[in-house]
Amino acid sequence: MIHLSPTSGPVGTAVKIIGTNFGATQGTSTVTFNGTAGTPTSWSATSIIVPVPSTATTGNVVATVDGVSSNGVDFTVTPPAPSITSLSPTSGPVGTSVKITGTNFGATQGTSTVTFNGTVGTPSSWSATSIIVPVPSAATTGNVAVTIGGVAGNGVSFTVIWPGAPISDDFTGTTLNPIWTFYAACCGFEKLSGTDALLVVPSFTNHNIFNQNQGVGLLQAIANVDFDVVAKFDSAVTQGDQEEGILVQQDAQNFIYFGTYHDSTTPRIYTIVTANGTARLQYNSPITIADSGAPFYVRVTRSGANWMERWSTDGTIYSATPEFAQTIVASAIGPAAGNNVDASNNPAPSFTAAVDYFFNLASPISPSDGGMAVPPNLPVFNIWYGDNQTFGQNGIAQRWVNILGNVSAPSGIQSATYTLNGGTPQFLRVGPSNGTRLVDTGDFNVEIDHASLLPGANTVVITATDNQNHVAAHTVTLNWNYTSGHVWPLPYSIDWSAGTKIEDVAQIVDGVWAVQPDGSVRTEQVGYDRLIALGDVTWTDYQVTAEMTINHLDCTQFGAGLVVGWTGHTNDSTQPQPDQPGTGHPFFGLGWYATVHSDPPANAQLNIYANSPNYPEAVLIGDHTFVPVLGVRYLVKFAVQRNSNNTSSHFSLKIWPASAAEPTNWNLQADGDASTGSVLLGTFRADVSFGKIAVVPLP
Repeated sequence: MIHLSPTSGPVGTAVKIIGTNFGATQGTSTVTFNGTAGTPTSWSATSIIVPVPSTATTGNVVATVDGVSSNGVDFTVTPPAPSITSLSPTSGPVGTSVKITGTNFGATQGTSTVTFNGTVGTPSSWSATSIIVPVPSAATTGNVAVTIGGVAGNGVSFTVIWPGAPISDDFTGTTLNPIWTFYAACCGFEKLSGTDALLVVPSFTNHNIFNQNQGVGLLQAIANVDFDVVAKFDSAVTQGDQEEGILVQQDAQNFIYFGTYHDSTTPRIYTIVTANGTARLQYNSPITIADSGAPFYVRVTRSGANWMERWSTDGTIYSATPEFAQTIVASAIGPAAGNNVDASNNPAPSFTAAVDYFFNLASPISPSDGGMAVPPNLPVFNIWYGDNQTFGQNGIAQRWVNILGNVSAPSGIQSATYTLNGGTPQFLRVGPSNGTRLVDTGDFNVEIDHASLLPGANTVVITATDNQNHVAAHTVTLNWNYTSGHVWPLPYSIDWSAGTKIEDVAQIVDGVWAVQPDGSVRTEQVGYDRLIALGDVTWTDYQVTAEMTINHLDCTQFGAGLVVGWTGHTNDSTQPQPDQPGTGHPFFGLGWYATVHSDPPANAQLNIYANSPNYPEAVLIGDHTFVPVLGVRYLVKFAVQRNSNNTSSHFSLKIWPASAAEPTNWNLQADGDASTGSVLLGTFRADVSFGKIAVVPLP
């Protein structure tokens, strides 16, 4: 007769078998768990210790000695205990998405649970090693624990931050404090520079804050208390109608916005009160700002139902607007930014509000940014893809190479030039520019004809002058590694998840792109034609297949898809000259989901589009029945093949969910001009991820 201790446990549990006549040593004797042999670690005449084997299942444990089996004793194999190794973040208010990293969570949730100090959460994502779960509404500070199959793992402490008075933040570092919730009603981004929170407001579409909050901003939950807060902005409103300030919110229909905006002539200080979705202009007056207009301080004081806005350019001497009364049950507060069409009905300009800090003046952070030195009052360059870049190693994807980046200064940028290998300075346009390739204020695109490059290292020096006549220069090494006669290989494929740098396998033409943890490359900047080129300018007959996920679409116009027959931008004589970078964009075929021309989003369509000699800016064929689901991964296949007459090409497009089988038929087919050129991954005012890419030749 044998006995077990314990009688249940996960794989690996050391089980002690107690009995008699086991023999002094194991020899040929065995122990099985429901028929699966174990490997004992200890053996004596009256006791055996054996770990539960990896493939064991619930059933009888039996010891067999000299061919004689003992009685069977039931043992229950339980799931392995879950183990949490880390939480990110480790504190935050209700609603904060917490990433739980660990092991033994199981591939799916099933009946498993996550608790915050005993309060059950509702996970939004679950895998064997990672769970994402928002902090539940009734959560309190204490351990986060995962329970699998009734087995609870270790607990890791999480601090629930309950709303109270506004909390100061100097936005130091590269990770946003979990007290903040970022929002963008219609596209927009939040980035951290190390010292500032950057609220990036895209161009073209209104992001105004009036009857509704269409801005881009940060909100922290607060109690309905009195306060005195100030936001320091290291950015200036310089175009109509850029805006930045502080938003105090009760809910989406009731809020007060204290800020500054530019009316196309001068900056103004103003206050908007929105009650039940209807706004009134409480205060609006022009202000005179010496020098650059940055830094700029917006201060808001609340005492019961009474409110006052003040502003300053030095953080010491403030000018006040008249106090007013407005009843509101405050629930959140934070810095905000926006834009709007100006008085001349020009498209909304892009704007990046740089928030140095947001302080509750009852408890400011001193020194802010850990006492870091204030940067010099000079133009500052950000070269998006580094100071040493290589082109041409795979072949020639287009006529140009592109050095992309941004230059900024508190007073704004007056002018910029670049030189190649010590040559004559060339005009460099700094954005935004007519709502086209230069999306954000300060963006530039040094577009150089590859025919003017020397083999090997070339030196590009970019020089910028700000509006206070401060001058700064930045040097980029441009390596031209093209071998004469080399053609981009076909077939060709890209797997971004293999640790690939974009520049090694493709050429970025426009925009900020980054490889993501999920193995895709994604737009980090929404705007006009964000583009990545791959392939050769000589390609004619081929088929490209790409994984594509549309994450977000602009509220007014948008597009996402694949271009074939690309050779590079051209000069557009209708644009201000010099047209730098070129805004002409000829191509032979574009398969995409998009609004067309001035169509509203409701009329968006899947279509094959062209901008070629016989089909200028034309839809070759369209289909309004296809509507993609945001956040779902699709496969897009676009083929181009010369017709027998060799004067035209045939284009074929299909798109389907990646989780489904490929459909037999094409969604759309059309003929257009004879196509020659490379491939573009393209987005237009859309946040899009592209996964694996495969291009194969067609006969």
